[in-house]
Amino acid sequence: MFISNGSSLKNAVEAHNSMASRDVDYWYLNRSSLSSGMVFQSKEDGSMVELDCRVPGDGTQWYVINIIQGHRFCEDGIIEPGDLHGYTLVEM
Repeated sequence: MFISNGSSLKNAVEAHNSMASRDVDYWYLNRSSLSSGMVFQSKEDGSMVELDCRVPGDGTQWYVINIIQGHRFCEDGIIEPGDLHGYTLVEM
């Protein structure tokens, strides 16, 4: 993604989020682009989740780390790529 000098990273991410959120299957269709450490908003409950590692034996599911008020909690949560909202917020 090219960002000109007059554009902020935040604006670029928001533009990409808008594009990605229009296609409800965006992350399912682009699941091969996902990697550990990417942080998203969950469509299910709006919570922030960090991708930890793929679920063994499953081609799509990921274990996630929940992020609540800036703190990370490992609760063995599992998410499908189609349940991720927008573009990655940060990479930890």
